[in-house]
Amino acid sequence: MQGAHDAPPDDAPAALPPVGEPGAHHRPPQAQRLSHVMTAIGTLIMVALALGALAIFRTELAATIVLAIALPLVAVIAVLDFTVGNRWEQRYYTYTVTDDYVYITSGRFVRTTTTMPTPHIIAVETQQGPVQRAFGLLSVRFTTITGQQELGPLAPAEAERIRDRVTRALHAHGDA
Repeated sequence: MQGAHDAPPDDAPAALPPVGEPGAHHRPPQAQRLSHVMTAIGTLIMVALALGALAIFRTELAATIVLAIALPLVAVIAVLDFTVGNRWEQRYYTYTVTDDYVYITSGRFVRTTTTMPTPHIIAVETQQGPVQRAFGLLSVRFTTITGQQELGPLAPAEAERIRDRVTRALHAHGDA
């Protein structure tokens, strides 16, 4: 039995989740809709490129490659991305943010886990491109000495909460 004297002190660092374990939070539902739109945009670009190649090379071989191979392949990839890929991306992208670390996991088959101790973070900023803005989403970018890591897209209130929490933690760690 664990007694009260066995509990960690309030100022003790939060325990990291085991590597590969899901984080405490998922991205909002609009992030999956954003993924669908990005899939649609990518699909349209690939179709335009295939049709452009067909228009440029006007040969029977080009027509066969584009109509029998390229366009069906693009269609299959787009359908798989819409039906499986975007859902898995939404389901398997999780994060946890504490005063001591930022923990991000992603991937269904190839699991990527990123852990950034708060004292190692140099800067934290929010960013929002035009497509994210259309969906009311923001991303949070963390800069460390080794590079940058992005978390998102997230709802604006969540992104601001994370930015503020990490910024306060940075100041608290700097004052210690």
